[in-house]
Amino acid sequence: MCQNHFRKYCLTLQTIDAIYKYVFRRHGMNKKLSRRDFIKLQAKSGLFLATTASGLFLPKFSLAAVTPDIGVATGKAVAATRAAVDLIGGIKSVVKKGQRVLIKPNMSFARSPEAASNTHPDVVKTVAALCKEAGASRVMILDHTLAPGKICLQTSGIG
Repeated sequence: MCQNHFRKYCLTLQTIDAIYKYVFRRHGMNKKLSRRDFIKLQAKSGLFLATTASGLFLPKFSLAAVTPDIGVATGKAVAATRAAVDLIGGIKSVVKKGQRVLIKPNMSFARSPEAASNTHPDVVKTVAALCKEAGASRVMILDHTLAPGKICLQTSGIG
């Protein structure tokens, strides 16, 4: 504990100088580190960290030019879900016979369907049923909940 600053550790200039002397000696550089050299070294270190952390020298790249399939349908949850899936080519274009399927709805909150915080339970059930109809061997529904999982499942109507 530093007696002067009430901190657990206090790096004085003498401590920093001792660290740099140790580093210089270890790497065969037996010169004393002056205040000017110390400031230069810190400036270079800061510049290095700032430019590498900013991503300035990262290679330019872009994601593949793929347009996502989006199906928009309105109406009751079950009918609208089936219609939206049909608009993107049907569930069989995504799920093959014998595949295991993971559905990741938003069911993180312990809120009722009326609050619209989670994916509507009818949408989740319809997508799971469509996957089974397409021949999925197993359908799992998972999410990382913010409240206890059992409470989220019961309150949201998904579980």
